[in-house]
Amino acid sequence: WSRPSTWVDRARALLVSGVAPSRALLLHLAVPARTSKDQLTRAWDEVIGPAIDAVVDSGNPVGLVLAGRLVEGVPEGQQERIEAIRTAVELGRIEVVATAMHEPVVGAIPVRDAIGQYVSHATLLRRLLGQRPTGGWIPHGLWDTGLPEVFDGAGLGWTTVERKQLERQGCPGAPALSIERHGK
Repeated sequence: WSRPSTWVDRARALLVSGVAPSRALLLHLAVPARTSKDQLTRAWDEVIGPAIDAVVDSGNPVGLVLAGRLVEGVPEGQQERIEAIRTAVELGRIEVVATAMHEPVVGAIPVRDAIGQYVSHATLLRRLLGQRPTGGWIPHGLWDTGLPEVFDGAGLGWTTVERKQLERQGCPGAPALSIERHGK
């Protein structure tokens, strides 16, 4: 791991400047699924922790996705950061966002399993940070027509879709898109 000071410092500068409007930033933090315990500790120390510090220190409202691998085994020595996130959540400055626990391509697994992955992650976040997420992150940004059923089944009311995906599907410049399937 090498500390990507450029993006961490740029994110910190944007957040501290107050330029970012309400929830304009949704930060997704993750490590590869096969990250060892030592690598996870190093990632928290050198990358994840400084990014979280920048978000918490800014005081600006931010959405935060902490991937399953990051929260299922928080290394020793990170409790102060977890408490800082928890406090920011309580103050409404951070909105925690669920993802599929092991970040699979959600459309490639059975709906029941996908729902279970989101529910597991949301439950873990509630226990760790004191709030159950109301929205979800789509791993790899891969939209699938079955996702409304997955999100509904997991009790999640919103998600984000990358603008490029909307444009590829014939919705150029769409600032927001509401998708329902079977009345959900």
